[in-house]
Amino acid sequence: MSVQEVQQLSAKKKRSRHQQDEEEQQQKPAAKKERIDTTMSDLPREVLLIIFRKLTDHDMLVCAEVCVTWESEVRSILPQYLLLTNLGHPNNQVQHSSITLFNTLTQKKEEIHLPKLFLEGRCFSSSSFGWLLTVTHNRNPPHQVHLLNPFSGQRIELPPSTQHQSPQDLRVIMSANPSDAAANCLFLAINHARRTFGICRPGQKSWTSLDFHGAFLDVIFYDGALYGVGVCGDLCRLNCGLKPEAKWLKSRSPGGHVTTACPSKYLLELNGDLVLVERFF
Repeated sequence: MSVQEVQQLSAKKKRSRHQQDEEEQQQKPAAKKERIDTTMSDLPREVLLIIFRKLTDHDMLVCAEVCVTWESEVRSILPQYLLLTNLGHPNNQVQHSSITLFNTLTQKKEEIHLPKLFLEGRCFSSSSFGWLLTVTHNRNPPHQVHLLNPFSGQRIELPPSTQHQSPQDLRVIMSANPSDAAANCLFLAINHARRTFGICRPGQKSWTSLDFHGAFLDVIFYDGALYGVGVCGDLCRLNCGLKPEAKWLKSRSPGGHVTTACPSKYLLELNGDLVLVERFF
């Protein structure tokens, strides 16, 4: 056999082997591509934080409305704001179309424009979970009461206040973020001038009055319960059931050597703990 014939035979075998491999490959069932179902809320926490930190505070709060996971991560890095604008105050005759918030982290002010419908004739005060409380300052009741999210523009209508009062004396706190429909949020209204309380849930048309037979300087929802602090700094746990009652607890006033009269007492949550703060005038 000549060299040429050997080369031709070798090439033929290679072609035959290549064709056989192709046929075997075609006969194999096609491998199914694995489909991974995922959503933006499944992104790792580290990735979310990198993204959120590149956004403005306004855009971060908008992202917080997407889902519970995003809200939790945004709240962990979002700075606290203080409300500077006292819109609707009877002595304030200037017409506004915005509110001013103070960023406690950057020490900068941020102006947020809102529709006049939300601003005119209303007093504003801070509330829970980033919401603002708005109350009409008409001379006679009822006073219209709303909660306003200044970043999303969302408003929640609460039952009107039927008591004769200054709008600045009304305060509303929440047991959970009302944006979370599954949280079963409870609203508690406090009239500081009259030392009266009322509760309601979303959609209810009136407040249910509560009489705890005592005066409280401040109240707070903490760890699923409602707590109040008395004039003397005593702490109590408040039951908002059919028979409202106050269970007084052992507590310790900050004390100290300050002898100035008329201390104001506040309850707040700090690093997961319930804290009593006293301010002296």
